[in-house]
Amino acid sequence: MGLPRKNIIKFVSSYLYNERRYGGYEFANRNKTKIKKFYTNLANLLNAKENEISFVSNTTLGWNLFFNSLSLTKKDEILIFENEYNSNYISILKRRKEIKRIVISKIDQHGLICEEDLKNKLSKNTKICSLQHISSQCGNKNKVEQICKIIKDFNPSIIILLDCCQSIGQVDIDVKKIDCDVIIGSGRKYLCGPRGTGFMYIKKYLKKKIDPIFEDMTTTFIDGKKIMAIENSRIFENFEQPIALKIGLSMAVEQILKFGVKKIEKKILSLSLYLRNELKKFKQIIFLECLNNLSGINTFYIKNIKTEYIFNILRKNSISTQISNQSVSYLYFKKNKIHEVIRVSLHYYNTKKEIDFFIKKIKNLLI
Repeated sequence: MGLPRKNIIKFVSSYLYNERRYGGYEFANRNKTKIKKFYTNLANLLNAKENEISFVSNTTLGWNLFFNSLSLTKKDEILIFENEYNSNYISILKRRKEIKRIVISKIDQHGLICEEDLKNKLSKNTKICSLQHISSQCGNKNKVEQICKIIKDFNPSIIILLDCCQSIGQVDIDVKKIDCDVIIGSGRKYLCGPRGTGFMYIKKYLKKKIDPIFEDMTTTFIDGKKIMAIENSRIFENFEQPIALKIGLSMAVEQILKFGVKKIEKKILSLSLYLRNELKKFKQIIFLECLNNLSGINTFYIKNIKTEYIFNILRKNSISTQISNQSVSYLYFKKNKIHEVIRVSLHYYNTKKEIDFFIKKIKNLLI
């Protein structure tokens, strides 16, 4: 989880206090400009249009809202990859009886999407492709611009869902260059926004092609016995939103934009390379990422040392890491025949001094 800046924490706390003082509706009305700026900031971050952005409370919810609003037939195939996130995969498996089949495309020995296998797996029945930009359990940056081109060149009508939960905020994402149809992202990861926030980017043409499984008076109205869509409403949004958190995410995005995503990406890459270079002489340490496609997420295991033991030692030294296993991505860990890994997430605010302390504790385990 990214660390929100103090000014965001202070704002959210102040907003909640003022909701109590003035009432939720009244204080939201006083903050209309700040609420609207959420869409401006997210559109700027993605190089999108404001009317293509919706607020959701997390990536998994956004992904499910969209996927489960798509109509499927027995002729349809859903294409996923061996690095698919379990929450997405569960939703796909629940609908497997509605479709022809789920097609699983390979990742290569470096953990990257295998483009040749993708080309072989695409068919005239492929309707949806679920794609991870950076997966939760492996920090490779997949070449999504190139992958989306392969898919759209084969069939422009294939709907591409790009999960940017782990990449948004640490990688420059431009929807004018990445020809995907939907992007879902989290506020609490590399954007450093409050927990309980996220967003969706949906191409305008799709709004007429799907029947949202969830709607309320924010997006529709009743005319007799008909449910009518409100023009220019934001798909999948609902009336009840955590306004304080939403503005908090907007502030976080504004800070990311001010610092510069490309500058952040460069800083994070230098920290990941530094970490790995300092540990590469220890043959017991196995990193899972490809050096040419690194991000701020670095995953590894140490031969003959239990991952949980490593995690607990680091935790006792106030070093925050996570354990990734089959509960995160069944397909990935089955493919690689490993049980679990330690995940180290580096951001632009981390320092070499902090990484040196981490390295010291890892080295102590090997002596």
